[in-house]
Amino acid sequence: MSKKERKPGKRRARAQAAPTSAHMDCRELFALLSQYLDAELKPEACSEIERHLKDCAPCVAFLNTLRKTAELCRQYRPAEAPRPLRQEAREQLRAAYQAACLSRKSKVQGSKSKV
Repeated sequence: MSKKERKPGKRRARAQAAPTSAHMDCRELFALLSQYLDAELKPEACSEIERHLKDCAPCVAFLNTLRKTAELCRQYRPAEAPRPLRQEAREQLRAAYQAACLSRKSKVQGSKSKV
């Protein structure tokens, strides 16, 4: 079955199972880290991840980066949305846009008459 044919929810169900190999590789760990941080994995899978992390400095660094990214996302607060433009400003923008369109149209027509 291709990745596109998989049913929704299949990835999460597979991720909660403990890895089948004796030792988890980095790629398997990366696929499970978000669920690990969110405490969505079974204890067996968490134990396997923790065993891998004891011996793999690059994965520890990746985990710390993922933790920091998640924390920054939780802290993010969008700035206040801009107020709607006043009617006068909208009219000025519309007039400038129409003038630009007319100017472009006349340049296009002028170049066609030269051909």
